[in-house]
Amino acid sequence: MPLSGHCLCKAVTYTVDIDAPLLTGYDHCDDCQRQSGSTYSLVAVVPKDKLTIKGPTKSWAGKGSSGHAVHRIFCSECGSPIAHDPDAAPEIIALKAGTLDTEIKKTLKPDTEIWTQSKLPFCQEHLAKPFEADLKTFRADRIVRLSNEFREVYNHMSTGTLFVQDSRTGVKYKIPIRRNAIQAIDLRRIRAPATEADRADQVSRGLRVYDPGLQNTAVVESAISFSDHENGTLIFRGYTLEQLWERDFEDMSYLLLWGSLPTNSQRTRLSEILARYMGDIPPIVHQAIQTLPRTTSSLPLLLAGLTAYLSTMPSSIPASFNASLYQDDIDRADRLILQTVACYAVVFAAARCHRLGIPWHRPSVNRTYFDNLFIMAGIVDSQTGQPDPVKLHSFRRFAMINADHGMALVVFSTLVTASSLTDPISCLISAITAAYGPLHFGATESAQNALREIGDPVNVPAFLEQVKAGKRKLFGYGHREYKGIDPRVEPIRKILKDLQPESNPLYKIAEAIEAAAAMDEYFVSRRLFQNADFYGNFVFTGMSVSHLRSLRLEILNLWSILSGFEPEMIPAAMLAHRIMGIMAHWREYMVTRGKLFRPSHIYTGNIMAATNPAAKM
Repeated sequence: MPLSGHCLCKAVTYTVDIDAPLLTGYDHCDDCQRQSGSTYSLVAVVPKDKLTIKGPTKSWAGKGSSGHAVHRIFCSECGSPIAHDPDAAPEIIALKAGTLDTEIKKTLKPDTEIWTQSKLPFCQEHLAKPFEADLKTFRADRIVRLSNEFREVYNHMSTGTLFVQDSRTGVKYKIPIRRNAIQAIDLRRIRAPATEADRADQVSRGLRVYDPGLQNTAVVESAISFSDHENGTLIFRGYTLEQLWERDFEDMSYLLLWGSLPTNSQRTRLSEILARYMGDIPPIVHQAIQTLPRTTSSLPLLLAGLTAYLSTMPSSIPASFNASLYQDDIDRADRLILQTVACYAVVFAAARCHRLGIPWHRPSVNRTYFDNLFIMAGIVDSQTGQPDPVKLHSFRRFAMINADHGMALVVFSTLVTASSLTDPISCLISAITAAYGPLHFGATESAQNALREIGDPVNVPAFLEQVKAGKRKLFGYGHREYKGIDPRVEPIRKILKDLQPESNPLYKIAEAIEAAAAMDEYFVSRRLFQNADFYGNFVFTGMSVSHLRSLRLEILNLWSILSGFEPEMIPAAMLAHRIMGIMAHWREYMVTRGKLFRPSHIYTGNIMAATNPAAKM
């Protein structure tokens, strides 16, 4: 039976689609006391996605003891406090238990105390699971653990015990399951005698996990984003893509970096800081880019610009200055994150301008990040000198899709580099080099090039036969993580409706591929569907310009240059989106003091080389 309740005047009602709260506890928080008017109150913690509130509400957001925002929800009519919604634990919300229906309140059994640090002397209850938070040292990693505790209570099937019997020895083991995962280190307890075993297999050191490509290995815990494959949605810090669809770069960056959406003043402040940092980029960055041939790939241009920028900031390199520089000084880390983000926009724009032989324009402190990126890169209307509103809006919305995608290769490469306590600029360079491979961001450029090679929709059947025969690769189809429809595809289709790419001949070829693959048993039986790369490239290159709509296929490069991004710049443009997630993961790894990545390998070579009598030590 769902939980239900209402405010004093009954203008606000709510239901929770669960039978009982995850936790019920006395709340000793000083702010909550003031909100409720009681020296302490009872709260019922429930999953946020199970709660439905109807009626007029208002909210007030204040900084909680965790340092993150807490949104306190009231009835707009009678002022009754309904709940508080902490950004520190975005999956849950704490209802004021006094607002529950009377019969439900009678069944409540308090089992915990919250914020016992501020517990008043006359409160004598001592319940299980108290959260004895030290308000002065409450850190982001403790916030993550608190959120995990709430989640584990709700998801009881995520925890348990794995029973294993080793056929080599007959010994039985119990391995804890937490969050539907086991600790790989626990497998080291499973050992066998080293006799009659290959020395390279290290049998006596315990069982190892062999997982090429890390296909079923979780390497970190992260609170930044989640791809919900079962429900086909993307979650960013507890917000769905739909909730963030119309936000801008500054909003999403603030959310991913610091865990909450910015206020208007915080957004404006962030935009101004980024613009100032863009204007402060030294001339050596432009000079480094301009020394390279205009015909080169955008990859070396990006690397040259970022490397030149890093050369002007020797104190930002921990090995030369302070090994734990960013772990000990998170404010300094945040400052360099924003400088890195600003530098990337300048480097991206300078690289594009250099390749096309067009002038680079200075950024303006009164413009947003993406506004400045378009103006610096020369992606403007020839008549007004301003970014086309439709293109800019499409680019922003695509950025919300691309802002982060979990442990994708660019982020994993970032974390591998970050695990040695490296600065964010160097980590971004690692991410960029990984991104340009044809199996990652380079797949979008490869998909565009493949469409050019096909040339006409009538050639699609023959091309697909080559794909099925293993002679050609179809970029933009299939995904390591998604065994069904990529949840990013439908939002991309919505963006493309605004851009009207139908007059682009390549788009017609893409549609022909989709239609043919949908009817082909080879693709259907293997559940091979188009991914974000397949149509995503048209967000960058399919921005239609009226005077180009009659151009033939052989001059489509000109189409891309004048209407948006040329194919060679697509990976760089995607990085202008993903840099939000890259920097957020770098910061999280510093804050949580992640471990150095040092995986092992299974040695398959010879143990004893042929003896060389002439060799001497």
